[in-house]
Amino acid sequence: MQRFALAGLRGRLADVEADLRAAVEQSPWFPTPAAALAALYAELGEHESARAAFEGLAADDFAAIPFDDEWLLTIGLLTDTCAALGDSARAAVLYERLEPFANRMIVGPIEIALGSAARPLGKLAATLGRTEEAARWFERAAVENDRQGALPWAAHARREHGELLHSRPLLAAAGTAYRALGLDHWAERCRPTYAGVEG
Repeated sequence: MQRFALAGLRGRLADVEADLRAAVEQSPWFPTPAAALAALYAELGEHESARAAFEGLAADDFAAIPFDDEWLLTIGLLTDTCAALGDSARAAVLYERLEPFANRMIVGPIEIALGSAARPLGKLAATLGRTEEAARWFERAAVENDRQGALPWAAHARREHGELLHSRPLLAAAGTAYRALGLDHWAERCRPTYAGVEG
């Protein structure tokens, strides 16, 4: 899971696909790696594989995910896939489950941290077409992540906020933050969207 998180920040998720898939096969009772695998496929644009992995956890309103110390991390990972797939029905379910934890940081006790829960709430709200609500969540996530030192996740929140609103300043701020962190892959993700966005 730590290699998955680092590979995601470096823009090299394909490097860990085989190992993560093997981890899922070896521990079918553990939903968090399966959620990470779904997010990996979604980020790589392999939506058919992402959907298959996602559906394995989404059945019966995510009944397969135990409410334990890994629940918040697992839900946070599933949010990425849900948003990439544009699954508004599941987004509504995840939003309702996650909103009570909006003031938390998403942490796997022995694995990884994904920053403020406000950011996945922003992605879910955007998937549901609630633009103003999503913008508020992204803004909150950026502030909270900055305060906690979760700087990559603050940059992610600003990029997603900028993409949502087609805002050049937000995208530029995200790109600057990524470059300061050495995350050039993500900085480049900001640049193509500059054209045609608001000043």
